[in-house]
Formats: sequence, structure tokens, C-alpha cells
Amino acid sequence: MSDTTLPDVGIDSTTPIISVRPVTLATPDRGHDLRVRVSAPTTGHDLPVVVFSHGMTMSMDSLRPAGRLLDRSRVRRHPAHPSRLAGPRSRRPAQPPLIWRIRTDDLTCILDRLDAVEAAVPGLAGRIDHGRIAAAGHSWGAQTASTLAGARAVNADGRPV
Repeated sequence: MSDTTLPDVGIDSTTPIISVRPVTLATPDRGHDLRVRVSAPTTGHDLPVVVFSHGMTMSMDSLRPAGRLLDRSRVRRHPAHPSRLAGPRSRRPAQPPLIWRIRTDDLTCILDRLDAVEAAVPGLAGRIDHGRIAAAGHSWGAQTASTLAGARAVNADGRPV
């Protein structure tokens, strides 16, 4: 077996990847629908899932920070968080109140509706392992993934938010 073979999922490093964007999930309480980019190998079985949260100035199409974590052996979901909602002349993205919670809710929405996301990608249905799910992120996305896993932030007065 070479280091390019991934026998646990039945694919190797030459397997083509399909990427679908946007997969749209209706989120009435959010104010607008959640858009997600989904990438997966075209073959293989029991594929693990990585929900990847982008950083503050990035988008669902920003894959470079993910590096080797998001290789060909995983099904990836990249939400389009609302952190890029600034006007064209603004240097800082608009930050609605509760943005921390919104970003974490985005990841929760994807996980809660994994069947719908899976069904939206041609040929993916029945090929993912719903028991092997990880959350990861870059920069502020890492904070979002940590919050999803249970980390909490505190205000300047020390109260949890």
C-alpha cells in the first residue's frame, strides 16, 4: 500500500473530486438562506465529513487554508458565513450582533440537515459515514468550530456569551 492510497474509504489520490456550489439550505430565522459549497470524491464509500468554517475575510470558496486536512478522502462542507457583508468601501466586514452565534448556528444547520446536503450532490447519496464528522476552520473559523464543539467566549466583564 502506498501513502497515496486510502483503503478505509476506497479511493486514492488520483480520484476526481466533484464540487457543488451553492447548495442552499432554507433558514427562515437567519434572514437569508445558508449557502454551502460541498466537495467530495467521485468514488469511495464510508466517506468522513469535515465541516470547514472560513475566516473573517474569506468565503466558502477559500480552500487554501485547509491544506491537507481537506484532501480527497473527505466530504467537505463550506458555509458562506455572513462575515463578509460590508459595503465595497469598508475595510472591515460588517458584524451583526451575535455573529459568533450565527456562525456556529450555520455549522449546526449543516449537520442537522446532512441528508439534504448529501442529496444535493450528484452521486453522493449513501456514500458518507454519518458517524465520522469533524469540524475545522481557519482563523475565526477555527473559533467557530471550537464553539460548535463546546468552547465558550466571555465578555470583558467575564460573563459567558
